[in-house]
Amino acid sequence: MKKNSYTSGFLLHSNSQQILLQQNSAEEQPTWNLLGGMSEKNFQKVVAKLLNLKLQPKAVVPVYDYSSKGKKHFISYAEVDKLSDFPASKTSLFKWFTAKEISKLPLSSQTKQDIIVGRRVIDSQIRRDAGEQTIG
Repeated sequence: MKKNSYTSGFLLHSNSQQILLQQNSAEEQPTWNLLGGMSEKNFQKVVAKLLNLKLQPKAVVPVYDYSSKGKKHFISYAEVDKLSDFPASKTSLFKWFTAKEISKLPLSSQTKQDIIVGRRVIDSQIRRDAGEQTIG
């Protein structure tokens, strides 16, 4: 069965405000990307496969979805308590970045958009948790 969806996202370490991205080392000019893979709307499976890390279902927060090139894309994030180093795989590197560092990275325009929207969702949740009024 051909899967027509792609799930991606990032891990967030709240205390340091860093997010985990991946770089495909097989690319000629590698860029940093969200953690992603073919899946049926399941960021947990993507993270388990890439990082051997088990996320609880309630830890995964959907950000948004969109259609592109005949596929439905689902963007999520999950908060983690520990700032763990993840070993490189045969094809990918994994690294934590601050917002300032991310602004200087080679990223596709879609990855930039996904991170910006993800940060807005996180910031909105922080305001909501603090009792501030938010839109939506």
